[in-house]
Amino acid sequence: MAPSDLPLQHAAQLLQFLPHLTRWARELVSRVSAGLDLSLRQYAALRAIQEGARSATDLARRWQVTPAVVTGVIDRLERRGLVRRAADPKDRRRLYLALTAKGLEMSRSVDDKLTGALAEHLAVAAPSDLLALGRTLAVLERALGPGKPDAIAPPARNERPGAGIDKTARRRSPRHGEAGTRPRRLSRRVIR
Repeated sequence: MAPSDLPLQHAAQLLQFLPHLTRWARELVSRVSAGLDLSLRQYAALRAIQEGARSATDLARRWQVTPAVVTGVIDRLERRGLVRRAADPKDRRRLYLALTAKGLEMSRSVDDKLTGALAEHLAVAAPSDLLALGRTLAVLERALGPGKPDAIAPPARNERPGAGIDKTARRRSPRHGEAGTRPRRLSRRVIR
C-alpha cells in the first residue's frame, strides 16, 4: 500500500468506528449518570456551555442541527435547574446560556466518571499503543478541532441553500408527450 493511500484508509476506519464510539458514549453516560437522568445530548450541551457556547444558536452550529432541536434540550436542562438563560446586557433581545452551580457540578461529576471509565478501558493497552493514540488524537485535533474551517458548515444567513450549484447542469423537466411522461394535472382553482 502506498503512503498516499493511508489517509483514505484511516478515514474509512475512523468513519466505521464512529457509530461504535457514539453507542459506547451514550451507554456510558447513561450508566455513570444513573439516577441523574441525563442523556448524551444533555451532557454534550452542559459540556459545550462549560466550554464557552453562549447561545442556543452556538450549540446548533456546533451540532449541525436546527435551533429548535437545541431549544428542547436547553428547555429540559433549564427546568431541572442545570442551565439558566439570561438577557445579554449589550442586546436584551438575545439570551445567553450559563450553567447554574448545580449544572456545573453535574457536568464536572459526569466528566470525572467518564474520564475514569475510559481510563480503565485504556489501562490494558501497552504504553507504546497509548503513546501512538496520543499522537493520533493530536493529529485529529489539528485536522478537525476547534478553529478549523468546517467543511459541512451551513450556508451563510444571506446565502440561499444551493446557491453554489451549477444550474446549467440541471435537467429540464419532461414535457407532455415526451416518452415516459404523463400530462400535468391542471389546477381547478377558481378565481373570484
